[in-house]
Amino acid sequence: MLKDGREVRASQMSSGSAEPQMTWHVFDCKLDQVVRVVIKSREMESADLNNISLDPIDRYLDSLSYFTALGKESLYTSDFQNALHTKDQVARSFREYASRVNTNEPLDQLLYIDGKTYLPGDILTKVDRMSMATSLEVRVPLLDHKLIDFVTKVPASLKLAGTETKHLLKRVARDLIPSEILDRPKQGFGIPIEQWINNQLRDQIRETLSEPRTRQRGYVNSNYVDLILDEHHKGRRDHSFPLWSLLILELWHRRYIDHSPRTSDYEPSVVPAAV
Repeated sequence: MLKDGREVRASQMSSGSAEPQMTWHVFDCKLDQVVRVVIKSREMESADLNNISLDPIDRYLDSLSYFTALGKESLYTSDFQNALHTKDQVARSFREYASRVNTNEPLDQLLYIDGKTYLPGDILTKVDRMSMATSLEVRVPLLDHKLIDFVTKVPASLKLAGTETKHLLKRVARDLIPSEILDRPKQGFGIPIEQWINNQLRDQIRETLSEPRTRQRGYVNSNYVDLILDEHHKGRRDHSFPLWSLLILELWHRRYIDHSPRTSDYEPSVVPAAV
């Protein structure tokens, strides 16, 4: 077990050592690191507890959202919330999709929702377009309508075994693909948003989200935006993806609603080309 500064100091004093090698400054630094870890773990536990308290459909939506239902209550202004007329429009559309599934299996409902929302609206839009631009087929071959029709008839127990996803597909490919590839953790094609937010875009995000025309939109609560900016920059919480969403929303608004010149809002050279 590693000793912190206080333990080292005490042991050296009791042994008569005249020159302790660990200073209180180092102890304070180590204590600060411990506090940050504890705070982060408690935040994750709180988020996890709220998530697991939900039913499968709400839990799925909560897991996909950068701003959860609770977060949106703090994020949206009262005028914007009133303009939306309903707080659960997305959840209702998810439940409508789920009602079309007649197997009574929550997993089948979630897979159907995923295929109607996240699949076409996110990963096919980004990953598969970019991969096909370089002649790489990532997901489309598995979306053949005959294969999809067959898979919908496969029992849920063969799709998910315990915590193992793609269970049936892995069994089929076991004799064709080496285990070190088949059983390795999933590796996505994400972009380094955390790095951009914490480095190259750090100043621009605060400047853009603090400008008067951003704050006068009437969509989001400026005090809440200031809160997540401060928490993120002080290392109390990781708000990389929420901040990225707010930044892109504002830049999109300026470009396509305000029709502002692109160069006045955002210089692409700020973000490195390599990802």
